[in-house]
Amino acid sequence: MSGIPFILSAALQVLGVIVVSFAGIAVLASYLRHEEQADAAADSSSAQSSEAEFVKQLGETLRSARRDRCPVAVVSLGGFPEGFLLSPESEVVQTVRAALRRDDVVSGFDTRLGFILGAGKDVLPGILKRVQEVVRRVQPAIQLRAGIAVYPEDGDRAGDLWSRAMSSETEWPPVNVMERTAGAILTASQLAAEGRKFFVRREKNGEPVSLIVLDVDFLPRYAERYGGEAVDVIQRALGLFLRGAVRVNDLVGRFEGGEWAIVLSCRPQAALQIAGRILEGVKALSIVHADSTLKIAVSAGVAGSPENGRAMGVLVEAASSALREIRAQGRGLCLLYQGTPKSANPPKDHSASAF
Repeated sequence: MSGIPFILSAALQVLGVIVVSFAGIAVLASYLRHEEQADAAADSSSAQSSEAEFVKQLGETLRSARRDRCPVAVVSLGGFPEGFLLSPESEVVQTVRAALRRDDVVSGFDTRLGFILGAGKDVLPGILKRVQEVVRRVQPAIQLRAGIAVYPEDGDRAGDLWSRAMSSETEWPPVNVMERTAGAILTASQLAAEGRKFFVRREKNGEPVSLIVLDVDFLPRYAERYGGEAVDVIQRALGLFLRGAVRVNDLVGRFEGGEWAIVLSCRPQAALQIAGRILEGVKALSIVHADSTLKIAVSAGVAGSPENGRAMGVLVEAASSALREIRAQGRGLCLLYQGTPKSANPPKDHSASAF
């Protein structure tokens, strides 16, 4: 019986340690929650302060504009991932700032950029196009939205102009701009029509034509893991990258089956080198989707005229045949078609007769 008090004492000591440990954990959890809330409040306060400074700077610019009778444009450019632009020294802000004139102003506010430009509405499309090109080199998957307010037409108060710019954000560039052939991403029907014209013009002038057909490797796996929306994000990012990787007069578009096509005015060997550079560039892309950063690879088949045939449909068959051969051997490669075009099997996802 004399050992019972000792056992009880030891048990009470162990229980005390457990209680103290749980209390310590609770205190630590409370502290961490407090720190997270403080960080969130600091971020929010920083963003609000930055935006207030931007509006203040806009007010100063407007005072000078009234004196000098100069127009001022305020632009809100949205569509960025949340938290992407909190730092004024972020890559996007710095890259865009370098593309603007010295007196123009750009600031980042979480999901949007704010611009103060010494320009009227007539020159804004050109400025926005330059900004769009810069932003998409840094983040190709972003779909931009632009809102514009101009002094004096839309008002003369800084806060009102900035609010008007933010509330009027719409997709940029507008749909009618993207539908132009030069520098556009073509639909399947546009690709077929413009591809035929492209080939006939070059053939008439004795110029070579080459075709690159490429596709994302293991694309269904992204849909299985991240959902169908991820595939749309990937394809959009890839299209923007491809459009920026070739000359403005080259054609970039998608077949009905989803493969990408690039029509070039060059010899097949040159097109093969371009395809190789594209494959390396795609590997370096970081595509932001929800909370994930996606990495992709592509494979490409290449064919050219007159080496592989003198009709656009024949080149489609040849390049698609080369792409199928890559898929049978592996992924992440580009291959120049070496066989006879007539022996190539018709593509499964699109028809050469479309051309």
